[in-house]
Amino acid sequence: MKNVISQPIKKGNTIGLIAPSSPLTPGLLKNCVAYFEKLGIKVKIAKNIQKFELFTAGTDEERASDIMDFIKDPEVSVIITTNGGACSIRTLPLLDYDLITKNPKPIVGYSDATALQLGIYAKTGALSLTGFNCSDIKNGTVAENTWTSFLHCLNKESYSVNGGETVCHGTVTAPVIGGNLTCLLNLMGTPYQPDFSGKILLIEDVGIEPYLIEGMFSQLHVAGVLDNVAGIVIGHFTECTAKHFDSKDVATEDVIDFWCKRIKVPCIKNFPYGHIENRYVLPLGQIITLDASNCRLDINFTWINAKSNDPILLNLDNGQYQLQNSTNDAYEYILAESLAFDERVLPFTQKPKRIEINFIINNEGNVVGGIYADLYHWNILYICILFVAEAHRNKNLGSILLSQVEEKARSMGSTLSHVETYDFQAKDFYIKQGYEICGVLDDCPPGHKRYYLKKKLA
Repeated sequence: MKNVISQPIKKGNTIGLIAPSSPLTPGLLKNCVAYFEKLGIKVKIAKNIQKFELFTAGTDEERASDIMDFIKDPEVSVIITTNGGACSIRTLPLLDYDLITKNPKPIVGYSDATALQLGIYAKTGALSLTGFNCSDIKNGTVAENTWTSFLHCLNKESYSVNGGETVCHGTVTAPVIGGNLTCLLNLMGTPYQPDFSGKILLIEDVGIEPYLIEGMFSQLHVAGVLDNVAGIVIGHFTECTAKHFDSKDVATEDVIDFWCKRIKVPCIKNFPYGHIENRYVLPLGQIITLDASNCRLDINFTWINAKSNDPILLNLDNGQYQLQNSTNDAYEYILAESLAFDERVLPFTQKPKRIEINFIINNEGNVVGGIYADLYHWNILYICILFVAEAHRNKNLGSILLSQVEEKARSMGSTLSHVETYDFQAKDFYIKQGYEICGVLDDCPPGHKRYYLKKKLA
């Protein structure tokens, strides 16, 4: 999924405050507004923020309306949740995802906000910030690690954090996704479940019995999540002690250690994230690097761009570069340089470097089949396209076309041919023509296989 990126926030910008989960605690809103205004940041308050209905700050429609109002508001740069609680998940069916895609704005929060953040990410690719909400403002201040990392994220400034313990050594660079484990699992099986494959999974929780945590990890395992992620960052599981069930003295730490033994990707545990005082803020959906051996996360905002057509300035240790969209001239240059490198390493044996070998078959003035192939660099034949119209199949036309190309390639010194085909195309045909399978790519496309075949021509 292509990420949808918002603009950085600066002094004088406006933030929007929402309560997508539980009702506000007394004094929370006043403290939050005062804090941000003191920093020179303008504040807008959602119109339904003071409402309540059972466990939520207003009805589903009211809370969803507050979110969309700030998505539409051109003055609002960032949307910040006031607190966690429950039920932000119920706003997801009521949001306008086309509009969110066109006007992406980071939603800042954690705990129950995880459902809202991941649901929007699954539908739009819009990034969000996890690890801060207004309840972190206490006595006019915010914990140092939380505030510093929050500012780095808001201003798209790359940063690094260290913490936790190594579970499985290794380094991986991938998008980070996750948050509160309960909220994450609540999205499983819904249209708002994000794709965890190839991602770095971030998890934490609070107030959950150890036997329930075991069940949560079991669900991640059975659902295939643990087998398909690229890395795992386990935060804190706060106040997750046995209260109603003794569980034979099994503690949450025992459960986590049990599952850590099964993890085969780079992983750390006890990372300072979760329901703790001085947690780090992380950008969900952002590509980061997890160095599990050194318990380090590198968040590099040069991996993504605020506007897809704008160059990205890369301030690297060895100099300053720009990342930007390619042009036709640039493509030709890169192609030429790549070929030049190949020829330096292993001199080409044919001229020109690429020779097309193409044939078609006509029937009553109509093209009913054809083959398009390339003889490249070292007299190697590659079958690009072989097609026979359905009404003319089983008449040996495909074999004739393939044989003609192979014979032409042999006369030009070729000793090897190769081709790619899907399981619903011509695998069996090529095998009958003397080709053998030399590689298989599973789930390409999903539910199917892509086969790579080769044949010696001499």
